[in-house]
Amino acid sequence: MATYNSTTFGGISGRHGTAVASVGKTGNILRVYKAPSNPKTERQISQRTKFSFSANSLACMRELFKYTFRHKGGYNYGLSLAMRGAVTGETPDFLIDFSKLKVSEGSVYSAVVNTTKHENNVLKLEWSTANINDKSSNAKSSDLVYIVMYNEELHEACLFDGIAKRQEGTTTVSIPELWTGITHGWLYFGRADESLESNSVYLGKL
Repeated sequence: MATYNSTTFGGISGRHGTAVASVGKTGNILRVYKAPSNPKTERQISQRTKFSFSANSLACMRELFKYTFRHKGGYNYGLSLAMRGAVTGETPDFLIDFSKLKVSEGSVYSAVVNTTKHENNVLKLEWSTANINDKSSNAKSSDLVYIVMYNEELHEACLFDGIAKRQEGTTTVSIPELWTGITHGWLYFGRADESLESNSVYLGKL
């Protein structure tokens, strides 16, 4: 990059041959023009394909990730986590390992969760309350319970927002009536003031 003064031409801007000129605060600036590159190495093609697959497969979770990862970067952060930890396989045969997909991440203490399926797609969830107010954890009785569901066939997702408190140790939730095929579920805890969340716990195929 070079800065120059021209009493003949005054300010010069734009591309001129192999150089690009512009007018800045310090005067006229001259840079060597370099055509933008678009290398297509095997690794870059694989990464682009992986990104496209991830974005398309999890498109229905865009608004959900904006909420569940709102303290960490929203949708972009959630998608990045999915690409790093849950997307498996090689180009072009990528798959999502839903057991490794995170729908929430944070420092709030989580818990072991048991899932029981009843008739009419009603799920009963139970979790340990042993660590509430324990000095060895930051679990609070007032922590709220959040449930996320994702339907593979319909590519739809839903969030059950604060449906119970940690101290209750149990709750029930219904899978949407129109959902057919495989549905995946996750549970996570969040502070009552929405300041922090826990890592999500995969509930399995519902």
